[in-house]
Amino acid sequence: MKRVELAKLLEDVVKNPAFQPEGKVTKCNFGVQRVAFEFDYDGFNKLMANDIYDLVKKNGVWGRTDPDGASAAAWNGCFVIAAQKGKPHGHVATVYPGGLSFSGKWQKNCPLVANVGKKNWICKASEAFVDEPEYFIYTKVG
Repeated sequence: MKRVELAKLLEDVVKNPAFQPEGKVTKCNFGVQRVAFEFDYDGFNKLMANDIYDLVKKNGVWGRTDPDGASAAAWNGCFVIAAQKGKPHGHVATVYPGGLSFSGKWQKNCPLVANVGKKNWICKASEAFVDEPEYFIYTKVG
């Protein structure tokens, strides 16, 4: 996917009324599933954030990367997710093709993400996650 198309898709996802929080119920898994659909990947269907995290850690079509690699891959139009397991629920977000931004919270550069959660917006990963997540690139070549 082209960078501009990915950016538009992610901007639409965070604005989508179907993905807005409802009280304490957030829909990060649905936001990531919507992006996955555009990459012809259906492995996240009906999964919660912790399940998505578990799947990408062991599934051969997902490769682990660092924040720099995540940002660069998204910049090149690849599907990249940030994921963190939690109790009772984890969190997932799609990496946005906008480069790295310095996080005062983490004292390092981090990627931007399309966050669907308590607040839906394009933000630094450090604003979407309590602790630094792990980053995974969808590597299946179509």
